[in-house]
Amino acid sequence: MAFKNKSVGKAHSVTRFYIAGLKDRGPELAALNDNYKGTLLVEHTNKLQATYAEQKARALQEIETVKAELIAALDSNKGLDAAKLTPDYELLRLPVILTGDEILELNRRNPNDVLFTRALRQYAKQHGIEADITDTYANRRAAIDELINHTAAIIKNDDAETFRDLDTMGAYERLDDRITV
Repeated sequence: MAFKNKSVGKAHSVTRFYIAGLKDRGPELAALNDNYKGTLLVEHTNKLQATYAEQKARALQEIETVKAELIAALDSNKGLDAAKLTPDYELLRLPVILTGDEILELNRRNPNDVLFTRALRQYAKQHGIEADITDTYANRRAAIDELINHTAAIIKNDDAETFRDLDTMGAYERLDDRITV
């Protein structure tokens, strides 16, 4: 499966790998019951459970790393950088008032420019124009949170069925589309 955003792909891979490992746990625990009794069984079972806990902790840490990568990439477009100012800012200074459709087109042309989104909102408000100006930053941030929360919950709860359902329904691809603008 190819994702547009490599961090989304990494979150999917980490979860898929962790969930795939769950299949081996039943036979591993059954083998311990067949091979050990009493104190040795408890000792080996505890070691195996500790290994599973380490795998879960490692997977959750990787998911947190993915979250940090996604947020850092998203925030890199948030700062005030004169080099990133588009000529579209000048359109807001024209002696004619832009229409709602023109404002929406400007919003679509500059999806990652948080400052420009604010300027468009202010312009629309100042001129009494109704326009559904999309805050792409907020939408992308919400998609990142949704991806991380679902993925972490799947891992924490060893929920192979939910992962399989989300994967089959294309949930990761839809989040990838929302995150990658």
